[in-house]
Amino acid sequence: MDSDVVRPARVAECALELEARAAAPVPGGSGTFFTVECEVLRVHAHERIVVPGTHHVDPAVWSPLVYDSRHYHGPAPQVGHGFRSETAGRSATGTRAERPRRTPA
Repeated sequence: MDSDVVRPARVAECALELEARAAAPVPGGSGTFFTVECEVLRVHAHERIVVPGTHHVDPAVWSPLVYDSRHYHGPAPQVGHGFRSETAGRSATGTRAERPRRTPA
């Protein structure tokens, strides 16, 4: 799948794709790795993960594969949302998302 503004192709199987350019590579670990700050130029989100009527990705629907310290996993269950969230209580499935209930310890 061709990208709009960068040379590398997009991955059709990915529900969320970011076209970006490396802005600030910073060496770390005595030069054994780099942390790269990127400038996102274009975002592509499949309609099934977008909250209807918005341009917001529904975190309850989008479930990325995360690689962390040699382990692959999905995101943990949601425990709440920030006060600035524009989609709290809304879902891409059209249903109202329920806030998880905490059980006393």
